[in-house]
Amino acid sequence: MQSGGGFMDAGSRATIAYSLLPPPLSALPAKYWTSISLLVHGYSVGALFQELVAGVGECAGDAPGEDEAFILGFIHDLGQKLGVLGKASLKRVEEWVKDRLELLGVDGASRLARYVRTNPAETMADPSYPGWVWSLLRFADRVQGSSSPADMFSLVEDLGRDLNKELHATLLNVNVPHVYLRAAISYYVYRELRSRREELGVLTVISTPFGMLVVSEKPLQLTVEWREFAERGFFGEPIIHDVLADKLAKFAECCDQRACVEEHSKKGEKSKDPTYSGFKKKDCEKSVLFGRKVSAYEVTLLYYGGRNVDTMFLGSSPVLPSDVSVNLGFEGVDYRDGGKFTCVICGLKTESAVTVGYAKTLAELVGARAPKTEKWTRRSPPRNLNQLFGSLNEGSMCPLCMGDYLLYLRMVKRSTGSDVVSASFSASTSAIALEDLARILGALVSGGIDVDALESPDSFAESLEDVLNIGGNFYTDWFSSRIFAFGNFKGRGEERIVNIVSRAGLVISAGLYPLTVSDHVPLDNPGTLFRSDIGVRSIYSYSPADRNLGRYTPFVALAMAFLGELGARKGPASSAPTVLGVLDYPPSLAPLMAQYASPSAYSELFHVISMLEEVV
Repeated sequence: MQSGGGFMDAGSRATIAYSLLPPPLSALPAKYWTSISLLVHGYSVGALFQELVAGVGECAGDAPGEDEAFILGFIHDLGQKLGVLGKASLKRVEEWVKDRLELLGVDGASRLARYVRTNPAETMADPSYPGWVWSLLRFADRVQGSSSPADMFSLVEDLGRDLNKELHATLLNVNVPHVYLRAAISYYVYRELRSRREELGVLTVISTPFGMLVVSEKPLQLTVEWREFAERGFFGEPIIHDVLADKLAKFAECCDQRACVEEHSKKGEKSKDPTYSGFKKKDCEKSVLFGRKVSAYEVTLLYYGGRNVDTMFLGSSPVLPSDVSVNLGFEGVDYRDGGKFTCVICGLKTESAVTVGYAKTLAELVGARAPKTEKWTRRSPPRNLNQLFGSLNEGSMCPLCMGDYLLYLRMVKRSTGSDVVSASFSASTSAIALEDLARILGALVSGGIDVDALESPDSFAESLEDVLNIGGNFYTDWFSSRIFAFGNFKGRGEERIVNIVSRAGLVISAGLYPLTVSDHVPLDNPGTLFRSDIGVRSIYSYSPADRNLGRYTPFVALAMAFLGELGARKGPASSAPTVLGVLDYPPSLAPLMAQYASPSAYSELFHVISMLEEVV
């Protein structure tokens, strides 16, 4: 899932970023108005500046190359964000950056390193490049600080004046509470914008908490085909793969033939024909499509079957609510509101629905490891969804919830487990950067990188480069600036808690927070450093944006990452706290805990901080 446009790949960007800000230094808060890390801030500005320079510089000339643009954006205010004051201290940061760039083999390391102290995004006076280059950098920096769509539109207007271009800002969004369906639609829409970039005049795409901001040189009116979305909506693959689509089509045909139904759904027996494995008589009944009774299989295919089932539904189209999207149209659908059925999951009024018991059939047909249905969603009445589904087989589940559950099952099947690790950014983020950060999250959650990598500034970046440029277990919602991945935190009781906290500590060390580990993707942004079903704990239940506590975040991340080692180092007669007792200590004691848990990792962090003259 490379971002295209001729840019360096995710592995190259991540190697540069984590070489300049090795974990857990990368976990330092960037701003004290929102909870994002120094790494996320620099990465987003760097990737956005890189994309803008490539887009505008093609015709303007005299612009930095792509590597240089990313580095410039990443370090443009590094000294300021680290809190370094005074020429001597800034000189140390400059030397640090120069040395790291030279180790990477970057040409002109000395020249680039000086931007640490000049911050041309603010001064706009550096003679190295024309003013329009610094206008792009200023836009990339300031758009992340925008707190509303109106602010963003104003920044786009200002950029257009600076470039002497007519620029347009369009905010795209989908108004549904279905997190997996939203992510899939956002993936498809983002890919459409990139593949049709020249046709649509797209300059850049920015993920915001309010939707997907598209900056273009033409007025944007985006319409996508629903059937094409179904064909490529599972992150490049069909939502219903061909084998399953063929099976559902056979099931739908069988439902119309009484003899076929009786042959393949005898009570207490499985069909002798493997083609009809999973077929159930009850799924032939009680589902409704636009007022007529149909099989649940037919509803599934109409909404998510892709182009290969078009001939089955001549004259019929999926129906979506009229307000389902903002500045985004879907071809091949009808827009209608209301209906006689109320979805028991999301509350949507609909005229088409399947029985809630059909969810179990979907899990069987997809071949997922039968995750508990209440793990899929929390948008439900206050009772166990398994009980709800068992007792309300006459109840209604809308097609959007069905699609959301289908996508969830596909995600669980391709992953190692059903624990969801998610990070929601409250600041706007370059769309390219967001996908890179999702890749990094997926690599860290899957276990591709171990906590031992934190003990060497170079090993983490090197390990990432090896795993980032391949497909993996990571997902991105560009409509809400959210990334998530599935993992498997084994064990019970204390063992499971240690596994969750340790892996979360590694992810936070890499600058990815606010972080949540749960059995579902939360609809809100927690704001605190870390949240999970293991409860509120003092050491991580604080806002990184807190001026007093945020500075301890790298040490908190280390203490969390090496929580298991802390327990192993505790001897029988030790006066050290219990392993879980560490989690009840305040963040201010995290440096002591980190030093005790991993002296080598603490030493590396302390060395860098001392070199920067105690910026923490």
